[in-house]
Amino acid sequence: VEERSNKLLESLLACIRPEELMYGKLLGGLSVGLLMLLVWAGCAAVAAYATQGVIADLIRPALEPIASPGIILAIVYFFIAGYIGISVIFVAIGAMVDSMSEAQGYLMPVLLAILLPITFLLQAIIAGQDGLLVQILTWVPLWTPFAILARLGMGVETWVLLGSGLLLAISIVIELVFLGRLFRASLLATGQKPTLKRILERFTAKPE
Repeated sequence: VEERSNKLLESLLACIRPEELMYGKLLGGLSVGLLMLLVWAGCAAVAAYATQGVIADLIRPALEPIASPGIILAIVYFFIAGYIGISVIFVAIGAMVDSMSEAQGYLMPVLLAILLPITFLLQAIIAGQDGLLVQILTWVPLWTPFAILARLGMGVETWVLLGSGLLLAISIVIELVFLGRLFRASLLATGQKPTLKRILERFTAKPE
């Protein structure tokens, strides 16, 4: 949004392709997210195994279910996939709007759509339930990473991990294709309100 408002996009696009700009932004955001995850994991490990006391006694049992290499691999995969899936939506919104206030207006319903079901999901999992809502959210790509990561401590069947992971990967590829078109077609469309008709036209726009 700042690049659009400061007229820097034209200079950037003279040096790189729109796809490179989009993937560069996604890679930068993912790097920050992975760094945060590593810091939290490192702090938890130090608090659990390098210290003594009440905090260590609370954290150590919580880390035991996720100590196996397979679980760690699943955490990394679903974290990365979820981060990319949501970041693409944010990047596409940023490419369509001309100001931060406009961006916040479009982000609010997206955030509500992401977070409201997760609230009920976490309440169900904390209560030790594995009901219909949890099962449904596990197989909806937008919420799959949250559902799987929340359920790992309770135990998840291998076929559920593999199936939901494959479905999530396919949905991200489709998302990158169509939101990539929206990103590319919206970059230089300053001053144009992103109406539903325009958004649909940009979804179907073929790369030149």
